[in-house]
Amino acid sequence: MDPFSQAALGAVVGQAVGHRELGYRAALYGAMAGALPDIDVLFSVNGDFVDQLVTHRGLTHSLFFAPVIGPVLGWLIWHRERRRRDDPGTLRTWIWVMTLALLSHPLLDLLTPYGTQLMLPFSDARFAVNAMPIIDPVYTSLLALGLLIAWLPALRDRWPTALTAMLTLLISSAYLGYGWLQGVKTEAVALQQLQARGITPERLAEV
Repeated sequence: MDPFSQAALGAVVGQAVGHRELGYRAALYGAMAGALPDIDVLFSVNGDFVDQLVTHRGLTHSLFFAPVIGPVLGWLIWHRERRRRDDPGTLRTWIWVMTLALLSHPLLDLLTPYGTQLMLPFSDARFAVNAMPIIDPVYTSLLALGLLIAWLPALRDRWPTALTAMLTLLISSAYLGYGWLQGVKTEAVALQQLQARGITPERLAEV
């Protein structure tokens, strides 16, 4: 996905997990963590197109990256906040915010046709669930709207921000589920059309 969507998802996840204790710091750092795995594009900045395709969505997009790096980042931020604030928040909350926001990135990339290498370093296989394109303005708008609503003075004083974030995740996930279902139906129609012509494909892929 594009970096704006990844950052927006990370912000919503951070709000859902840590807003009650950390306030809007949870959304800010969640956005940073949500976009962080795309730092792997720097690993192949001098490579050719094929090298960039192989490197991107690599180790930083693995399911094992967030559980290892998330607690480290959470501790670093918590340690920094303790020196700057009287209310730094608990270490546990910071770890949850950073770990889950980091994890949201490969899970979102998983839902695109390009897929991601979830099992690195144990396997370089790409996993993909065709639920959305690489850029989906509707999905990004749903996340942005949820963040905007959470900032509206008329609502934030009477409606829990964490609840707004949870509802945003629920609605946006339902949209992704709808996209996946449409993809399944489209694949079934394509298979029927091919079989009617006497063609039995080994694999169907959306592009």
